[in-house]
Amino acid sequence: MRKEGAVGPLFSFDPVSYD
Repeated sequence: MRKEGAVGPLFSFDPVSYD
């Protein structure tokens, strides 16, 4: 669930999201 472009700032604390 890499949403670095969709919700980067929201998942910026979750490595699994933007890793």
